[in-house]
Parts: sequence; structure tokens; C-alpha cells
Amino acid sequence: METSNVLGMLLLYSALMFTLPFAAFYGTSYVLETYFHITSFANTAWSVAAAVVVVNLIIAAYVYQASKEPYDPPVPPHEDGSHDSKPVASKSQLNKED
Repeated sequence: METSNVLGMLLLYSALMFTLPFAAFYGTSYVLETYFHITSFANTAWSVAAAVVVVNLIIAAYVYQASKEPYDPPVPPHEDGSHDSKPVASKSQLNKED
């Protein structure tokens, strides 16, 4: 994945981490107060629980996306400084007799 894509996804998830928990907290508080007439500690507790669940879902989504990202191992340069597109064989592969 390119650096710009990685930074873009990091920025997206950072924005989600900043906005969605607040929306969950105040949205849950509004619903509990308006429709269920809960205005005590229970309102605050359920609102905080909703915000915590949203934060954990955002983290899980970020980890899931990162785990699905393809891994391209770095290719070491040749002695002359040029790069090759093929990865270098490991010692065990070089010592293997066919």
C-alpha cells in the first residue's frame, strides 16, 4: 500500500475516533432521556458504554483492515546499489540441492 493511502486511512480512522464516540454518547443520552425518560446515573452509564463500544468497533475495524493489507517484503539492493524486483533467496533455499 502506498504511503499516501496509509496516511489517508490513518487520518480517516483518527477522525472517526474523534467524532463517533461523541455522537454515540450524546445520541444515546438523548434517546434514553427522550423516549425512555431516564435522566439519572443510568443515562450517563449507558451513554458511556455506547461510546466505549463505538471506540472498540473502530479499533477492531482498523486492525482488520491492517491485517488484510498485502505484505511486500523489502528487497535489499545489490552490491552496486541497484535494486531488483525479485526477492533474494534465503540461506536455506540457496543450500538446498535439487
